[in-house]
Amino acid sequence: MIARLKTKMGILRDKFYPDFLDVMPQSAWKFLPGQSTHFGPPRRWSTFADYSRRHGDTWQEIEPAGQLIHSPLFHRPKPKLPDRVLPEISWTSLGLATIAEARILREDGWVIGRNDTFLGEFCRSGNSRHSKVYYLIQANRLQRLKGVTLNLTSRYASFNFYHWMIDAVSRADLFLRSGRSWDDVDFVVLPSLRTETTEAVVAALGVPVEKILRVDRHTHLQCDTLLQLSLPSDRYMGAAPCVGRFHRDLLGMAEPLPSNQAARLYIPRRQNRRLVEVKILEERLRREGFEEAALDDFQRLRRQLASARHIAAIHGAALTNLIYARADARILEFAPQDHSCGLFRSLVAPFGLGYGLCVGPSLKPRCPRRNPYNQSDFSITEAEILTAVEALLSK
Repeated sequence: MIARLKTKMGILRDKFYPDFLDVMPQSAWKFLPGQSTHFGPPRRWSTFADYSRRHGDTWQEIEPAGQLIHSPLFHRPKPKLPDRVLPEISWTSLGLATIAEARILREDGWVIGRNDTFLGEFCRSGNSRHSKVYYLIQANRLQRLKGVTLNLTSRYASFNFYHWMIDAVSRADLFLRSGRSWDDVDFVVLPSLRTETTEAVVAALGVPVEKILRVDRHTHLQCDTLLQLSLPSDRYMGAAPCVGRFHRDLLGMAEPLPSNQAARLYIPRRQNRRLVEVKILEERLRREGFEEAALDDFQRLRRQLASARHIAAIHGAALTNLIYARADARILEFAPQDHSCGLFRSLVAPFGLGYGLCVGPSLKPRCPRRNPYNQSDFSITEAEILTAVEALLSK
């Protein structure tokens, strides 16, 4: 009874709270009594540039701002690309902030500085008035971390593989390039997601096991000194090129399978946001000799990707593994047109892989404020699917 009531209240809050945030000035949160250490969201927000001028914390640039123009798509939606498919990847300066007396909130990795100040630029959704940090009500018990803490967490990273690899753990690249080592920190805060792949990545990073602290929804950390790295990705544009290069170099390229195996690879999606016409797609791919990706066997999957010349994939976190694709691979992604269909293209852009997009509408409309990530299935016509597969196999 109580659980059902909480669920209904949560649904109502998610439905109407965005309207409240539309009219609630961010500066008004400071009039709430107390601080977010006791209840509610942080009372203030700031850019790190302004915050550091007031408090004397430091910033080290590691990756200068830049831009990478995408190669043309070998197959593209008609009559035009979705608005979210951008012709380039642009990124601001990426670096490392050293912040005294900072807090880390929940598995989302939200960073709260002194004077209860939210530093949103290090977090997904940034300093937006619609950031989920403003949904906080109950404060979790504070845990004090003495010494130096490195934060490698990010929103969604505790349950989504893409966000674990790209938004969270790839920040270790910036840390190591800053001239520091694991000996310079006392704690390394990681998302709670643990799979064969994530364990292989953490082992390759060489993080001392005794320094690892896994976060969950109850996490509330007070750090003597926090090392906080930039978010190296954008929700629409994708990741900065250094992200793909880092992960590709970290584990290296796997040994390809024998020449008669996995020359053509299919990466399916079995959960929500499914392609309605998936049977049509899979039947055509079966006739063309495509092998299904071994998503439950990371080492074999890497060998498949190192072998496959042609890859057909349905949009989902599993496409993060495209980082390990061979240098002359051609990739065709099937995706809902109202979703972030440029994310995975950005991961392989630094390697010059051929990329095509085949998109279709979601069955339910997307509401950006209330449901920014529509979980609805999507549909693509049979003719468009077959034409896209022909384009993939044309070279």
